[in-house]
Amino acid sequence: MEENKKSKAAGISIGIIVLVVFLGFGFLIGFAQTRSAQNLAQTNDEGPYADFYFNKNGELIYYAGDESEVVVPETYSINTIAQTKEIVSQNVNELTNIAAKLGLEDYTILATQVPSPTSYGKTVTEYTLKFRFFGAVAGSDYTVTRIAERAFTDNTKITRVELPQTVTYLGETAFAGCTKLKEVVLPPSLDYMGQYQFQNCSSLTSITIPKNLTDINYGSFMSCSNLQSVEMSDDITCIGSQVFYYCKNLKSIKLPANLQRIESNAFYYTGLEEIDIPASVNYISNRAFWGCNNLTKVVLRSSMVVSADSSIFSTNRKLKIYVNDDLYDSYKQSYPWSEYSSNIYKISEME
Repeated sequence: MEENKKSKAAGISIGIIVLVVFLGFGFLIGFAQTRSAQNLAQTNDEGPYADFYFNKNGELIYYAGDESEVVVPETYSINTIAQTKEIVSQNVNELTNIAAKLGLEDYTILATQVPSPTSYGKTVTEYTLKFRFFGAVAGSDYTVTRIAERAFTDNTKITRVELPQTVTYLGETAFAGCTKLKEVVLPPSLDYMGQYQFQNCSSLTSITIPKNLTDINYGSFMSCSNLQSVEMSDDITCIGSQVFYYCKNLKSIKLPANLQRIESNAFYYTGLEEIDIPASVNYISNRAFWGCNNLTKVVLRSSMVVSADSSIFSTNRKLKIYVNDDLYDSYKQSYPWSEYSSNIYKISEME
């Protein structure tokens, strides 16, 4: 009996020791897990970078935020821990393009029906791209040099965007459809701007085009209906097709001193009242100033008859085209200027 009591007592003692060790070990594990969770939370905190999707080539692929004023960072680093991300759009092709640009291999796109924002009682399909991604955080491992095509397209929240001094490239339609965008700060480093860059940015009132650009690409400011002021450097040699198409509030503009070409429909249906075309211009394409019904004065400074296509201007009895005196007869007799024979005057007669 006495031995049994000792055995039980010994067993209880061992059990207590094991329990204490276990509890202590458990406490250590719990403490370690808590510390790990805290570190994880700190590492995953992307802060102001959370809505910017960069790749490892210094390119901003997409901005998913809803801030009205956006300043794109000049440098960034890549998070060491992947996070679950979601991007919502009504355009499924947009999401698949984003997935491809980000190099995603494992992702899902879910479709749901949501109330239509424009038609009461109706629904539209909304798509959600879900994926794991090593997002950007504050750092200096990568320098932002490119803004990808459609990076901000159809963002109706932003009113102002400032790009860093390191950006040299703007992809096509990067800001197209940003209907509330009033101001964009383009860096002097920019030397390429893709087609339809600010198409339908109906709140944009002014723009300064950086000096490193030598041409303004196709449709860059198409249907910017409130655009009133454009500043261009004298180094620009070409204004592309439909660049200022239907900018109905653009009433005046100073053309670059070294401009050589004005392409088709460049100023189609703008609000221009007069235009002074520098001596460097040697070609004007068809319908370049078509529909400019308020245009009453055009000055051609070239020392030679400017090569042109047909239908440069709409029929306008009030339009006066002033040319160098010694080219007066040549303009009136050469096609297509002869179509506007009654509108041609000598510069010496200019009021």
